[in-house]
Amino acid sequence: MYLNIVQSAWSHSAAKGKRSNFSIISRFAIQRLANVLIHFSLLTLSPGRASRESMMQDLQTLATLLPGCYSNVEQYYKHVKRGLPPEKRHFMLKAEIYKMANPMFNDSVTFYFQDFTRSTSEPFRSGFYSFSAETKMNIVKMKTFQLKNNAFIANAFQKSWNFTLGSDVTAEVISSLGLDNGGLRTYGACDMFWKRMGDNTFIGITGPLCLGTLGTDQVRIGVSMTLTPDKLLLTDSWYKLTDGTQITELKVPYILQKLALPSKPGAMTEKSTTSLQDQMSNDIDTPTETKQSLQQNNPRHENSYKPLRSKTDKTYKPGKQKRSHSEKRTTQHRILRNFQQVAAALTSGHDVYFRVELSACTIPQQVKVDRLSFGGMIKNFVFVRQDGYRNGRKDYIYFLSHKTVMGNQGPEFISRQLTLLREGRVKVEITKRFSEPTKVKQGYAFECKLYDDQKGYGGVKLALDPTSHIQTINSFHNLASSVGHGRDLHIVADLARCQGSRKRPAVVMGSQITNYDFVNNGKTVEIFIPFVQMMTSTSDETKTSVQGFMGQILKNSDVILTLITNSQSTNSLDNVFNLSSAYQCTLSNRNEVLTNDVNEHSVKLFYSK
Repeated sequence: MYLNIVQSAWSHSAAKGKRSNFSIISRFAIQRLANVLIHFSLLTLSPGRASRESMMQDLQTLATLLPGCYSNVEQYYKHVKRGLPPEKRHFMLKAEIYKMANPMFNDSVTFYFQDFTRSTSEPFRSGFYSFSAETKMNIVKMKTFQLKNNAFIANAFQKSWNFTLGSDVTAEVISSLGLDNGGLRTYGACDMFWKRMGDNTFIGITGPLCLGTLGTDQVRIGVSMTLTPDKLLLTDSWYKLTDGTQITELKVPYILQKLALPSKPGAMTEKSTTSLQDQMSNDIDTPTETKQSLQQNNPRHENSYKPLRSKTDKTYKPGKQKRSHSEKRTTQHRILRNFQQVAAALTSGHDVYFRVELSACTIPQQVKVDRLSFGGMIKNFVFVRQDGYRNGRKDYIYFLSHKTVMGNQGPEFISRQLTLLREGRVKVEITKRFSEPTKVKQGYAFECKLYDDQKGYGGVKLALDPTSHIQTINSFHNLASSVGHGRDLHIVADLARCQGSRKRPAVVMGSQITNYDFVNNGKTVEIFIPFVQMMTSTSDETKTSVQGFMGQILKNSDVILTLITNSQSTNSLDNVFNLSSAYQCTLSNRNEVLTNDVNEHSVKLFYSK
């Protein structure tokens, strides 16, 4: 983001006016910067090699902190109120940073960024940050890839969930932005090197070979970033190559505060008083609250972003806020408003809950349903990615739930299948069959909308608990350790990637891991990824057949998936999705720089704390 600004020699019109107005830095400031660089160098050149687990933890923490919307709007208006002339103050900058669900550059984790100024309705700069762990050097390296021709992802926030762009958006980016055809540019000499300095603090700097041009002078560019949970500090220094004279420095860094949510492009306001959780959360069991009541009553959790509040705000007293009685009794859940958010949550290992209100759906005529409201947790799902991009795509996600109840004439078996379509429609299919073989099964279909708490309507509500802390399992050792600690495990398998392709129509299956076996003298973990498919016989008698994949996770991180199904049925998984009998996959490992093999990320394992 900011690195691209200085590399382009302040090409933006808002920055060009500053070129001839920088003052010479004081000796004290030079010494202070030198001390910081020396201290940082001593840390990064430490002869000790970081463990893979340590580097993984650093990357996971950084990947949690970095995504978000940042702006120096508060700093900008403070300078304006102080009467600083334009040439002596920072120009207004807003940056949106999104985590990509899948790494894109053979790296450990990839972020998409887009930068705005006060005068731009579209980002004036966009691209990707590519992070990879260098365990030998005990640092995290960041490469910056800038998109050519001002290409960007339209409506990025609407396509994201909690500033995460799902795998379907990744595929769209690769196609529409021309990444396969040289649509990116990068500056290898200006890679940044990051070091963890505290529990939630990271510092990154460029190397000594990052060079550029300022007017007629060849200069060396030194850029540093400091990342904390609520802000991003950016500082740059420029030195002449001829004599080492420092020719530019702003005396204070850009102070980019983490905001609640992205505003409309180009519409930056002075203050933001609504937190991210306030604007994205709602209780799954209560009606939609107004924005004002959310601001007053919404309970905070440890990972929520703090809103920006004025120090003169007399009504805000930390620690004095009271919760209502009903608020104490309920658990806040984050509503998933669209298809992209649901896909991102499911494929990143989160527990997703559903609640169906058939009274808010289209009910067929002459149909009487005695159970209009029901819900539960999604334990297994199938995500089907179809051909085409943008509006031409016909992706869908579906899952099933089963329940046995005692009716007037004995046990009744209820099966419910929910299918979420890309445009937000939800098909709810309910089948009831009876223990008495002479009774004919009953089947109903309903058309619903995905619930949107901002609009206040929709018959199917999908949500997750924002306080759950999800971690990636990237090795057999970590898997064995997680099992030993009794943690909840999730697995997500992308069958197209298992076959070495990420562009073809794909089937992604996800499930909780409820049972496992250690076999082959403890060198293999054997699991089952279930999927229950309803099968109807010619006699109108419905049978349930457990179908899915037997998974073998080997010690070298290979994953073998073997299809288990009743292939004689027209509704079996292999007939419906044209599946292969076996797949050779690889456990996603984000600790190392990986080869250019797409099946490296074909299987992901997660655990929740």
